[in-house]
Amino acid sequence: MDKIFLKTFNQFVKKSTSDRKLKQFIEIIALVGSARTEEAIDGYSDLDILLLIKCNRVGNINFDIINKLKKIAGDLSKLYNVKISLLTHTFNDLQYYVDLEYLIHYSWGRVAYTQGKNLKKEINKILKERNFTEGDLKKLIIYNVRHGRFNIIRKFVSLNEHNTANYHKILGKELIDYIFELCEWALIYKNEWPDYIFELCEWALIYKNEWPQTKRSLMKQFIKSHNKVVDVNILKRANFLRNQWPKTDEKALKYFMPLAMKFIAKVSAFLIKDHIKKQ
Repeated sequence: MDKIFLKTFNQFVKKSTSDRKLKQFIEIIALVGSARTEEAIDGYSDLDILLLIKCNRVGNINFDIINKLKKIAGDLSKLYNVKISLLTHTFNDLQYYVDLEYLIHYSWGRVAYTQGKNLKKEINKILKERNFTEGDLKKLIIYNVRHGRFNIIRKFVSLNEHNTANYHKILGKELIDYIFELCEWALIYKNEWPDYIFELCEWALIYKNEWPQTKRSLMKQFIKSHNKVVDVNILKRANFLRNQWPKTDEKALKYFMPLAMKFIAKVSAFLIKDHIKKQ
């Protein structure tokens, strides 16, 4: 990982916990996303920081606390030239609305500060309480696939060089990020992990790293299991462009975009057809 991401994260933890009032409201600070897996790319990746913040009965966060966090993030972004994405959650959020995929991703967070709660155990408890059946999980995945497809088409047809500065980079990044997200949903839907039989309510199995935690492991497994469904070279291309992001130019992205749209359409259709067939 670029050292600047880790340095920025450490400074965020230091500044937010040295403010006495702010510290009283912060329950957990954890590093998540590509910086945690050491796959962050300078100029491409955000620094994703999970915050669990104390809230009132209906989940609202004190606005003074929100402003303090905004000031710290702004100061550090200016100092280190890193885009910071603060995932300002509460345990109320985790319990009542955060999606399954995000809960599991959050559970892998590298905790740098806690008031005593164990992030992984708290999320494990929430997952068990939700008591998903396999059918529930598959419906959720198909819902997300349909919504993701709509959202990416909406952006593809709406954004252009006349209404969006740096259009090719903006849309190219959206497509690359969504391709990885879609591939992960496809693996979850088909229960295709090496040496793994998915038992839906046995959440402890997930925490044995059998869910692909890095883009490298996700790519390897998707290519192995879906090479007859779709042209996996497009996934490889997405990864290459991401890794070369500061050097990725408009010409490369222009060529990639229609391929990415076809990849998304094919994988989405494959999953939706399978789900309809089994109804």
